[in-house]
This record gives sequence, C-alpha cells and structure tokens, in this order.
Amino acid sequence: MNLLGITRSQLILIDNESFLNEFVTQFYSKDSYNQVYSKLNKHVIKKFGKHFSEFIYDDYLVIQNEKKSSADIKNYANTLFKFLFSKEVLVDDEFKGIFPLEKVKEHFVKRTQNKDRFKLSRPINKYPILEFEDLLKLESFYEVHTDNIEKLKMKLCWYILNEYDFNNKDILSIKSDNFDSGQLHIGDETIDLPNIFEELFEQLSKRKNDGFTNLNGNLKDLAREVGITKNLTPQLIKNTKTVNTLTCPNCQEKYSSDLHNWCAIEEKLVCKDCGDLLRKVFGYQQLSNSPIEKVNNFEVFETLEKEYDKRKKELTKKGVDFQRLYEVMQEIGRMGEKYVFKLEYQKLINTPFANKIDKSIADNPKNGYDILSYDLEGNKIYIEVKATSTDKDEFYISQHELDTAEQLLKSGKKHYVYFVKDILSENPILTIIDNVLDDDRFTKVGHNWKMINGN
Repeated sequence: MNLLGITRSQLILIDNESFLNEFVTQFYSKDSYNQVYSKLNKHVIKKFGKHFSEFIYDDYLVIQNEKKSSADIKNYANTLFKFLFSKEVLVDDEFKGIFPLEKVKEHFVKRTQNKDRFKLSRPINKYPILEFEDLLKLESFYEVHTDNIEKLKMKLCWYILNEYDFNNKDILSIKSDNFDSGQLHIGDETIDLPNIFEELFEQLSKRKNDGFTNLNGNLKDLAREVGITKNLTPQLIKNTKTVNTLTCPNCQEKYSSDLHNWCAIEEKLVCKDCGDLLRKVFGYQQLSNSPIEKVNNFEVFETLEKEYDKRKKELTKKGVDFQRLYEVMQEIGRMGEKYVFKLEYQKLINTPFANKIDKSIADNPKNGYDILSYDLEGNKIYIEVKATSTDKDEFYISQHELDTAEQLLKSGKKHYVYFVKDILSENPILTIIDNVLDDDRFTKVGHNWKMINGN
C-alpha cells in the first residue's frame, strides 16, 4: 500500500492499526519503527479513541500544548497531522495557516526517498536526578518542625548537600563542637545555619556518639521517611542541585530555579537583585505579562474558585442526614481550605510568593497544619484552617494540631488558625487567630478541643 498514491476516499477506509503501521514504515527508518509506532499509538491514536479521519485542529493543539509530552512525541504527532492534512483528511481552516499544502506534499515525497535519514536522535546523556515529586517531598519534610534528633540529622544532611558543595568526608566530620552561635565550621569554611539546627547540636553534645557516622544510612532513612523509592545518595542530591541551578546573565551569580529568585526585564530572565538594580538605576520595566510572571497559582486559583462554588451549591441543595454527616464534615473542611487558599493568593498576587503557597500539606494529617503561605515580606505562615457551616463561634481542634501550633510558635514561626464560619453562605466570616494557645476569645472544652467564644 502506497500512502502517497492512494486517494483520500481510499485512505479513510483503512483502520487505525493498519494506517499507523504503513505511516511509520513508509516515512521512518527501520531503526526508528518501534519507538515511533508505540508513541504515536499511545499518545495520539489511543489518547483520542477515534478514527484518524476524525481528528480535528483541537486534537492537534492538545498534543502540542501538553506540558508532560516529550519533544519527540510532539514531533511525531506534528508529522502525522501534517500528512493527514496533505491528503485533505484534515479540513480545519487553522491547518492552512501552519502547513503550506504544496510544500507539505513535497516534503513527504522526499521522506519516502530518503527515509533512512529520519532516524531517532541519539539520546543525550543525562544526570540521574530526583524526580520533581520526590524533590517536593524532601522540601516539604524540611519545612515541618521536629525535635527528633534523627530527623534533624536527616534535615541537616539534606540542607548541606542541597545548598553547598562539601564532600562526604567533610559532612561526616561534623561534631557538636563545630557549631557555635548559629554558625557551623565545616571543612575549611564557616557557614550560617538556620535556627532549626540549634536543637540538633545541643542534643548531639550530650551524646557519646557525637556526630555523623553514616551519611548513606541517614539518606536511606530520609528516603524511607518521605516515601522515595529511588536510592537517595549524596551524588543524586548534588546532581539535582546542578540541574536546578541557573546562572544570571547579568551578574553571573548562580541561584536555584525557584521562581522567587528571578524576574523578567525586557524579555530577559535575570536574578531578583539585578532586576531591582536595572529598574532603579536604568529605568527598565519588569514585564507583568512575561511568561515567568504567569507561572503562578492562577490556574489553581481559577479551578478552586469553580470547585468552591460548585460544592457549596451541592451541599446547600442536598442538606445533611446522619449517614452523610462525616462525609459532609470532610467536604466543609476542604471548602474551607479552598476559601483560605483563594484569600492568600489574592493577598500575594502582586508578589513573588503567590506561586509558593502550598495547600498539598493538608493531604497529610501528620503535618498538623493545612497550608503553607507567606506574608508580604516573604516570611512563612503556617495555617490551620477550621471551617463550619454555622455562624457559631466554635470549632474543633485536635491535640496534635495544638501540639504543632505550640512547637511552631516556640521556635519563633508564625502559626495562624483561619476560622471560617458560615462557609456555605455567599459571605463566609473569617476570624484569624494568631496564637490559638493564648487567645482570650476562646476556651478549650474536652479532649479534641472545641473552641467557644467566651465573650
């Protein structure tokens, strides 16, 4: 079967499997066949679940705009859609603007004559690194307060490997004597350590085995603690750091790829310090519509807003019976989290911190709080959300949540309870409690504490 020689009417009678086989055979080399066929079959044919003659321009856009799709998949799909357009199977006007018909036809004639040229590109050697989800797990673990010495040792190993370039021998040589007044003497350098590690060195000084005798063992325990299946090694962490480090083209300093380190000036990416300097001294304008400014929580915000309104209507309409009580209470809690997320996002929308708000913490009750947010200066705020469907000044709070609040407040961190009353109404009422352990408006009643307004 010669795909170039048959008519449109003949082509659309072919089933998907036969067509795909002929397409890959005739336009790609033998070496490329297996990979091209499997990727087109999985990411195009099976993805849309319809005959290739029914493909439309929107299908093409879905693949090309899919962030998770590799460049190879997009290229193969582009060639497939281009061929279908050349055979007039695709008739959407939008294709005419991106595929010049005569040139496309000429292109496929040349491909059949020189198809051995269209081989898969040789894969680039890549560093073994942490997957994105695993990196987020480690960062979340680091943010959670703990006094447990083993967990603090895990945190210190992660912090030093992720922030600095010390070798394993330097890390293993760390003793409590190396720490003094917030500074750690390691190797030939002295570095500032976050306050969270003061407790670690105080406890180490009281131990007979003072120090780090097994770095790989600590990292293995860390991987198990956060749920990483990959073998967590010092080199893997260093590779991840290297891949996630960018160089500012203006000052040539290196920073992590975290969004708060960067801004866009005249369509160029520069570090925040250089951005501030360029704006103040030279009068350049930061681009509010630059792509980097759009990589924030706006899509999440829009989605949550729609879900919030939808769920509020559903709950109000259905009402509550005893069989659904637990289910409804959980749903009210989730609505409260979405409501608070919206408020925090709106508060930070014109700052670099809007993109850093994290509500995924609520998925794990072990954390003891629901949302990690920020104030306008970039200081972290640990938020516990309490939502009710009534206008009564009372809510339930667990002992674990109170313990978490106590630990965070004692360590100098900001812990707030966002109490949202009447969550199903058009105008929920928000009360922010900046110290749930010492607030004259509420008293604790019972073991799983119910907070009642004492006024």
